[in-house]
Amino acid sequence: MDRTAGLRLTLSWEPLRTITRQRYLFPSSEGLSTAGEPGAQTRGRNAYAGRVLPLALLAAGLCGPAVAKAQVLSQPALRPLVDTVRYGGGVDTLICHDFTGDGRVDMAFTIFSGGTAGDTAWVVLRRTSTGWRVAYRQLSAYKVALTRAGSDLVETQPVYRKNDPNCCPSGGFDHRRLRWNGRTFAAVRSWHDRSLGP
Repeated sequence: MDRTAGLRLTLSWEPLRTITRQRYLFPSSEGLSTAGEPGAQTRGRNAYAGRVLPLALLAAGLCGPAVAKAQVLSQPALRPLVDTVRYGGGVDTLICHDFTGDGRVDMAFTIFSGGTAGDTAWVVLRRTSTGWRVAYRQLSAYKVALTRAGSDLVETQPVYRKNDPNCCPSGGFDHRRLRWNGRTFAAVRSWHDRSLGP
């Protein structure tokens, strides 16, 4: 069984289509990431390039679900995630973007638990001249969401109050915005509100 079947792939660009949990995002003329509906078409003067570039990234092995999974299985720092990737839900949200500003495409992704806990970890891999390096890892989370804001990452987690059912947290959401500082990703802002999105 393919554990990446429910993957959401975010290439930091405008969506071409959405299939179940999968999101394929393509470059827009503005270079912004937006959410789309099934059947959405690329818009703007870079529509053709938007269809080619993500496929090139995937074909070249620069960023994709198989690359993310292989790195989880091979990186010693990610060993706690191996069983979840092999037997749980696997790689879920995947964001391909140059987060470190070195001209190379980096990879940020969440790990789906395979159950009602949703995404329970997330990782940023930095592409270097010698391969992938772990730039950041959050190995313990619960129903975490990960989004891109410019070259920053925003982690969002629900807040459960006493007696809240698993489906319905009533305490709002905690957000952390993280930015590459030359060595790792560090929090530059934290806030709480009622909104899932940053």
